[in-house]
Amino acid sequence: FGMIVADVSDKGLPASLYMTVSRTLLRAVSRESSSPARTLERVNHLLQLDSTQSFFVTLIYMILDTKSGELTYAIAGHNPPYILDSTQKSATKLPKGGIALGLLEPITLSDVKLKLESGQSIVLYTDGISEATNAEGQEYGEERLSQIFNSITDANPDTMISELLIDLENFQGGDFFEDDRTILILKRT
Repeated sequence: FGMIVADVSDKGLPASLYMTVSRTLLRAVSRESSSPARTLERVNHLLQLDSTQSFFVTLIYMILDTKSGELTYAIAGHNPPYILDSTQKSATKLPKGGIALGLLEPITLSDVKLKLESGQSIVLYTDGISEATNAEGQEYGEERLSQIFNSITDANPDTMISELLIDLENFQGGDFFEDDRTILILKRT
Protein backbone atom coordinates (compact mmCIF):
# COMPACT_ATOMS: atom_id res chain seq x y z
CA PHE A 1 0.00 0.00 0.00
CA GLY A 2 1.64 3.27 -1.09
CA MET A 3 1.12 6.71 0.44
CA ILE A 4 2.38 10.06 -0.76
CA VAL A 5 1.92 13.55 0.62
CA ALA A 6 3.46 16.29 -1.51
CA ASP A 7 3.59 20.06 -1.75
CA VAL A 8 4.69 22.12 -4.75
CA SER A 9 6.46 25.45 -4.42
CA ASP A 10 4.57 28.56 -5.46
CA LYS A 11 0.91 28.81 -6.42
CA GLY A 12 -1.24 29.23 -9.50
CA LEU A 13 -1.64 27.37 -12.77
CA PRO A 14 2.09 26.82 -13.56
CA ALA A 15 2.67 25.30 -10.10
CA SER A 16 -0.44 23.18 -10.47
CA LEU A 17 0.79 21.87 -13.82
CA TYR A 18 4.21 21.10 -12.32
CA MET A 19 2.50 19.06 -9.58
CA THR A 20 0.43 17.23 -12.20
CA VAL A 21 3.60 16.28 -14.08
CA SER A 22 5.28 15.23 -10.82
CA ARG A 23 2.29 13.07 -9.86
CA THR A 24 2.21 11.42 -13.28
CA LEU A 25 5.92 10.64 -13.11
CA LEU A 26 5.59 9.25 -9.58
CA ARG A 27 2.77 6.94 -10.61
CA ALA A 28 4.73 5.65 -13.60
CA VAL A 29 8.13 5.28 -11.94
CA SER A 30 6.78 3.70 -8.74
CA ARG A 31 5.82 0.64 -10.80
CA GLU A 32 9.51 0.10 -11.67
CA SER A 33 10.94 -0.02 -8.14
CA SER A 34 9.97 -1.12 -4.64
CA SER A 35 12.36 1.45 -3.17
CA PRO A 36 10.80 4.83 -2.38
CA ALA A 37 14.26 6.47 -2.45
CA ARG A 38 15.19 5.09 -5.89
CA THR A 39 11.74 6.07 -7.20
CA LEU A 40 12.13 9.65 -6.00
CA GLU A 41 15.67 9.91 -7.37
CA ARG A 42 14.42 8.76 -10.78
CA VAL A 43 11.49 11.21 -10.72
CA ASN A 44 13.90 14.01 -9.81
CA HIS A 45 16.06 13.10 -12.80
CA LEU A 46 13.05 13.16 -15.13
CA LEU A 47 11.87 16.50 -13.74
CA GLN A 48 15.32 17.97 -14.36
CA LEU A 49 15.38 16.95 -18.03
CA ASP A 50 12.98 19.69 -19.12
CA SER A 51 12.96 21.98 -16.12
CA THR A 52 12.89 25.62 -17.14
CA GLN A 53 10.94 26.91 -14.15
CA SER A 54 12.21 27.26 -10.60
CA PHE A 55 9.56 24.94 -9.15
CA PHE A 56 10.24 22.11 -6.76
CA VAL A 57 8.19 19.49 -4.94
CA THR A 58 8.62 18.35 -1.37
CA LEU A 59 7.18 14.96 -0.55
CA ILE A 60 7.21 11.85 1.53
CA TYR A 61 6.60 8.51 -0.14
CA MET A 62 5.80 5.45 1.99
CA ILE A 63 5.13 1.84 1.22
CA LEU A 64 3.31 -0.17 3.90
CA ASP A 65 3.36 -3.95 4.14
CA THR A 66 -0.18 -4.36 5.49
CA LYS A 67 0.52 -7.82 6.97
CA SER A 68 3.70 -7.06 8.91
CA GLY A 69 3.19 -3.34 9.52
CA GLU A 70 6.62 -2.55 8.03
CA LEU A 71 6.90 0.91 6.50
CA THR A 72 9.60 1.81 4.01
CA TYR A 73 9.79 5.50 3.23
CA ALA A 74 11.89 8.29 1.79
CA ILE A 75 11.56 12.02 2.39
CA ALA A 76 12.44 14.61 -0.24
CA GLY A 77 12.52 17.98 1.52
CA HIS A 78 9.16 17.42 3.21
CA ASN A 79 8.10 17.76 6.84
CA PRO A 80 9.05 14.54 8.63
CA PRO A 81 6.07 12.50 9.82
CA TYR A 82 5.14 11.76 13.40
CA ILE A 83 4.57 8.38 14.99
CA LEU A 84 1.80 8.53 17.60
CA ASP A 85 1.85 5.71 20.14
CA SER A 86 -1.37 5.18 22.11
CA THR A 87 0.34 2.75 24.52
CA GLN A 88 3.12 5.15 25.50
CA LYS A 89 0.97 8.28 24.98
CA SER A 90 3.76 9.80 22.89
CA ALA A 91 4.32 11.62 19.62
CA THR A 92 7.72 11.16 18.02
CA LYS A 93 8.88 13.18 15.04
CA LEU A 94 10.88 11.07 12.63
CA PRO A 95 14.23 12.30 11.23
CA LYS A 96 14.44 14.68 8.28
CA GLY A 97 15.12 13.38 4.81
CA GLY A 98 16.91 14.64 1.74
CA ILE A 99 16.46 17.49 -0.71
CA ALA A 100 13.23 18.38 -2.54
CA LEU A 101 12.65 17.14 -6.08
CA GLY A 102 13.38 19.48 -8.96
CA LEU A 103 16.18 21.52 -7.37
CA LEU A 104 19.39 19.65 -8.19
CA GLU A 105 20.59 16.72 -10.24
CA PRO A 106 21.58 14.17 -9.12
CA ILE A 107 20.21 13.69 -5.62
CA THR A 108 20.75 10.83 -3.21
CA LEU A 109 17.94 9.79 -0.89
CA SER A 110 17.73 6.99 1.64
CA ASP A 111 15.06 4.43 2.38
CA VAL A 112 14.11 4.23 6.04
CA LYS A 113 12.36 1.21 7.49
CA LEU A 114 10.27 1.01 10.62
CA LYS A 115 7.51 -1.15 11.96
CA LEU A 116 4.14 0.38 12.71
CA GLU A 117 2.98 -1.50 15.81
CA SER A 118 -0.61 -2.10 16.87
CA GLY A 119 -2.04 1.12 18.35
CA GLN A 120 0.47 3.33 16.56
CA SER A 121 -0.41 5.95 13.97
CA ILE A 122 1.71 7.69 11.40
CA VAL A 123 0.88 11.30 10.58
CA LEU A 124 1.91 12.97 7.32
CA TYR A 125 1.12 16.64 6.76
CA THR A 126 2.04 19.67 4.69
CA ASP A 127 3.64 22.86 5.98
CA GLY A 128 0.29 24.62 5.71
CA ILE A 129 -0.34 23.07 9.14
CA SER A 130 2.92 23.76 10.98
CA GLU A 131 3.60 27.15 9.36
CA ALA A 132 0.10 28.63 9.78
CA THR A 133 0.20 32.01 11.52
CA ASN A 134 -2.18 33.91 13.78
CA ALA A 135 -3.15 37.61 13.71
CA GLU A 136 0.03 38.50 15.67
CA GLY A 137 2.21 36.77 13.08
CA GLN A 138 3.14 33.88 15.38
CA GLU A 139 3.64 30.51 13.73
CA TYR A 140 1.68 27.44 14.89
CA GLY A 141 4.99 25.58 14.89
CA GLU A 142 6.31 22.10 15.50
CA GLU A 143 6.21 22.41 19.31
CA ARG A 144 2.46 23.10 19.36
CA LEU A 145 1.91 20.42 16.72
CA SER A 146 3.78 17.90 18.87
CA GLN A 147 1.71 18.90 21.93
CA ILE A 148 -1.59 18.37 20.15
CA PHE A 149 -0.38 15.03 18.78
CA ASN A 150 0.60 13.93 22.31
CA SER A 151 -2.92 14.71 23.50
CA ILE A 152 -4.73 12.68 20.80
CA THR A 153 -2.74 9.44 20.57
CA ASP A 154 -5.75 7.31 21.64
CA ALA A 155 -8.17 8.78 19.11
CA ASN A 156 -9.17 7.36 15.75
CA PRO A 157 -7.77 9.14 12.67
CA ASP A 158 -10.97 11.13 11.96
CA THR A 159 -10.98 12.49 15.51
CA MET A 160 -7.24 13.22 15.37
CA ILE A 161 -7.73 15.34 12.25
CA SER A 162 -10.76 17.13 13.73
CA GLU A 163 -8.92 17.92 16.98
CA LEU A 164 -5.88 19.21 15.10
CA LEU A 165 -7.97 21.44 12.84
CA ILE A 166 -9.99 22.80 15.79
CA ASP A 167 -6.76 23.66 17.64
CA LEU A 168 -5.34 25.25 14.50
CA GLU A 169 -8.48 27.34 13.95
CA ASN A 170 -8.49 28.44 17.61
CA PHE A 171 -4.83 29.42 17.30
CA GLN A 172 -5.49 31.46 14.18
CA GLY A 173 -8.65 33.06 15.52
CA GLY A 174 -10.59 32.05 12.43
CA ASP A 175 -10.51 29.66 9.55
CA PHE A 176 -8.56 31.64 6.95
CA PHE A 177 -5.97 29.72 4.97
CA GLU A 178 -2.65 31.13 3.81
CA ASP A 179 -1.52 27.80 2.40
CA ASP A 180 -3.06 24.46 1.56
CA ARG A 181 -3.41 21.94 4.38
CA THR A 182 -3.08 18.22 3.90
CA ILE A 183 -3.16 15.65 6.68
CA LEU A 184 -2.92 11.90 6.19
CA ILE A 185 -3.16 9.63 9.23
CA LEU A 186 -2.85 5.87 9.16
CA LYS A 187 -3.50 3.94 12.38
CA ARG A 188 -2.67 0.27 12.86
CA THR A 189 -5.24 -1.54 14.97
